[in-house]
Amino acid sequence: MDLKCTLIVFGFFLLSSESRGCGVGLKREKGKCVDEDECETLNRCGENAQCFNTQGSYYCTCHKGFQSKTPNFTATAGQCVDINECLEKTSACSDGMVCVNTIGSYKCTCPEGFDLDTRLDLGCEDIDECKKDPDVCGTNAECNNQEGSFICECVSGYSNYGNSQSKCTDIDECKKDPDVCGTNAECNNQEGSFICECNPGYSNYGNSQSKCTDIDECNKDPDVCGTNAVCRNHPGGYTCECDPGYSNYGNSQSKCLGGISDNQCKAFNGFMCSKQINAQISRKRCQYHI
Repeated sequence: MDLKCTLIVFGFFLLSSESRGCGVGLKREKGKCVDEDECETLNRCGENAQCFNTQGSYYCTCHKGFQSKTPNFTATAGQCVDINECLEKTSACSDGMVCVNTIGSYKCTCPEGFDLDTRLDLGCEDIDECKKDPDVCGTNAECNNQEGSFICECVSGYSNYGNSQSKCTDIDECKKDPDVCGTNAECNNQEGSFICECNPGYSNYGNSQSKCTDIDECNKDPDVCGTNAVCRNHPGGYTCECDPGYSNYGNSQSKCLGGISDNQCKAFNGFMCSKQINAQISRKRCQYHI
C-alpha cells in the first residue's frame, strides 16, 4: 500500500515538472507544449472589449465607442472606458443640434423649443408653441412665438408675475395698491379690472378707476339751498345757512322755510303771536309751532 501511494505521488511530480517545462502561455498536452487559448476564459478582457489569442499570449481591443490607455492591452494592463464623443468633439451632429453622450456612442438631439425636421433632414426647426397648443397662454394673454421659445403677453388687468411662459391671472389692484382709489372711495376688484366706488359727496365723474374728489354741490346746483339761505361747500358735503327768520329745522342740507320775525310778535300783556302763522305763546316768547 505504501509503495502504491509513493508511485502515485511520483507520477504527479513528473506531470508537474513536465508542465513547468513549457513557456508562459503554453500548456503541455500529450507530451508537447501547445498554445493555451486565454480567450476561452469568460470576460478575459473585461466588459466592452474583445479578446484576441496569439501564440503564447493574447491581447484585448476595445469595442467601438470605448477606449483604453493603450490600443492593445491585457486584463492586467488596462480597461475599456466609454468615449465621450461630445466632449472630445468627435461627434457628427450638424449645426444647431445638441450632442448627448451615451454608453459606447452618442446621439444628436434638438435643443429645447426645436424639433427634428424630418421632411428634408435639415436638422432642427423651431416649434411654434402658439400653434401647437392654442391654450398655452390661456384666454387672458396673447401668445407670441419666439425662436426656440414663446412668451405670453398678458392683457390689461392680468399678469403672470415674471413667468412669461405661464398663464395670466387677474391682478387685484385693490391689494396691489391700497391707495389706488384714494381715501374718499372704496376699491372693488373686478375680473381683469377694478372700480372706485365713491363715498357720498365725492365723485370721479364717470372715470370709475380714478380717485374721487369732492363734489361742490353749491356750484353743481345753485338752487340746492333755495333763495333763503347761503350754500357752504365742504369736503364730502355742504350746509345751507338760513337767512334770519328762516330755518331748515335741523336738516342743514334742506332748503330754508319762512320762520317768525320780530315784527310778527306784538306786545299785549306781554308777547302775543301773529294770527297769520301757526304759533303759540311760551314763556312770554313767540315760538313757531310745528
